Amino acid sequence: MNDFKFIAMDETKSETKVTGNIYLYDLFFILIYFTVAAMLGTVVSSTLRIAYYAFNVICAFWLTMKSHSNRQRRNYQSIVMFLRRDYKEKIEKILEAALVAPTACNLQPQRILVLTDKNIIKALDDEKCTRYTFDAPLIFVMCVDRSKAWTRKYDGISSAEVDSSIAMTQMMLQAQELGLGTTWVMALNPDIAKKVLNIPENLDVISFMPTGYPADDAQINPLHYKHIDINEMVKFNKF
Repeated sequence: MNDFKFIAMDETKSETKVTGNIYLYDLFFILIYFTVAAMLGTVVSSTLRIAYYAFNVICAFWLTMKSHSNRQRRNYQSIVMFLRRDYKEKIEKILEAALVAPTACNLQPQRILVLTDKNIIKALDDEKCTRYTFDAPLIFVMCVDRSKAWTRKYDGISSAEVDSSIAMTQMMLQAQELGLGTTWVMALNPDIAKKVLNIPENLDVISFMPTGYPADDAQINPLHYKHIDINEMVKFNKF
């Protein structure tokens, strides 16, 4: 599968911090690593034992360094994530996050199409639906059924976009927890999307969520660091 050329959001550390950037989980790993190394060292020739232990110290140091592909993860964690690449299980968990997302009156108008066929994904580019698929091997297409959404009686505003946005936000957070990178794409032609993907007429296409493992050279878009002043965004009691 092609690597997704987009950086994942920063992971939230839930482990107990010991000191600095060292977590209790890291100490457990080091303890287990050197315990196993010591046990295996008993069968190593005495002439090679110093070199053997020096090699293990270097390996342990590298394994506990921050991963080049994701600075919020250690190298040993990246290796585990690589060995556990099970898209089917991860897709199910991401969809479960959308299922439990809060919606107005719990009407759940969101409808999600999961794209895993590379030819279908390529067709979105070929038909000029969007150029923001990022060569991702997996795309979630967020749609809504407006007839299922709650409508505010005072001005007729539908909750469809809000409901689907909440669902996709939870999907992105779940994907990040699973070690995947995502991005939110609204720069798309919904009419072309409906035609290419054979989406029923009663559904409106809201957004795409390209998903995959971040490439080693993925970079955070500088726009993520730009924020308006909080005093411009927030007012208390009156504007």
